[in-house]
Amino acid sequence: MELEDLSIVEKAAMLSGGSEWDSRGNDRADIPGFVMSDGPHGVRRQLGEGDHLGIGSSKPATCFPTACTVANTWDPALAEEMGEALGKEAHDLDVNVLLGPGMNIKRNPLCGRNFEYYSEDPILSGYIGSAVVQGAQSKGVLVNVKHLAFNDQEINRSGIATFMSEQKAREMELRNFQQAFEANGKPASFESDDAKKNTYTQGALGVMTSYNRIGAVASSANAAVMVNILRDEWGFTGYNVTDFTSVSPHAAPKESVLAGTSAFCGFGNQGVKYWDAATLSKDRDMLLAIKQNMHYSLWAIANSNAMNGVNSSTHTENVMTWWRAVYLGVIAASGVVTLIGLAGYTTTRIRPARNAANGPTAASK
Repeated sequence: MELEDLSIVEKAAMLSGGSEWDSRGNDRADIPGFVMSDGPHGVRRQLGEGDHLGIGSSKPATCFPTACTVANTWDPALAEEMGEALGKEAHDLDVNVLLGPGMNIKRNPLCGRNFEYYSEDPILSGYIGSAVVQGAQSKGVLVNVKHLAFNDQEINRSGIATFMSEQKAREMELRNFQQAFEANGKPASFESDDAKKNTYTQGALGVMTSYNRIGAVASSANAAVMVNILRDEWGFTGYNVTDFTSVSPHAAPKESVLAGTSAFCGFGNQGVKYWDAATLSKDRDMLLAIKQNMHYSLWAIANSNAMNGVNSSTHTENVMTWWRAVYLGVIAASGVVTLIGLAGYTTTRIRPARNAANGPTAASK
């Protein structure tokens, strides 16, 4: 089946989320939906409908060290190992896309999410983030580096407009992202390691754009960054998703699609009147852009574990292996022995001591 065989409604539907954490697939075209997990310090696989604030319950998962802690190691090889662990856990929790790592530069010490970002240095931040990306993607997980670009504060980040010179942007705020998309920063030790020699061949397959504006233009709609630099210069051909904007006026949907946005994170259309088949069918540029962006998405999906049968409809069965049964048995036996020991200690030491202490007092009365 060709993309041309899909209707305009079907194509437009795939640009928005199916639920809080699931993308929209298409059964007729055998395009799988995929499951996303917000991060970046673990695989937050929420149960039920979910929420982007993490208030609802989630499946048990590992809490990994914060980005600033990982950067403090100055060790890309260790960061790559952490990325592998994230990728393995994502697979076990039926997650296809990790919304992270966070790679914004720390420009202001008051930014409320500095712990999620690596460093104020673009090379250190870029090499550590690139290593995490490489590790996670080696396990088949699609990694969405975020937030491109200039997301440097949390207060009013949905409305702030960031201005800077192109030289400043390229030398600092964009330079770190560049390392992840170009798969730079391969540790020297990997060259002598046969298991790692052929790594760092593919940059990040996904990106999440930022809430803020770049100048007066929504970041997802800024063609200078999203097309000229990201796709044309850095060679990015993957999945480009907005932050939690949905298809809303804030995200400038038409301009964002024309600038290479593959999907709008969140629920469907939020009041955009021209987002219907009748209007879109009259806009040739939009139809061509939607088709191209679907190609980007499908290429990223084809290089992820979503094509291995792990997607939004996957059901996982836990299997009790013999070694896990032994491990749990040892833990249970240790707990019983500990309780018996505490009971024995109480009986032989504490009670006689109390009786001895209370005896003379009772006799004197």
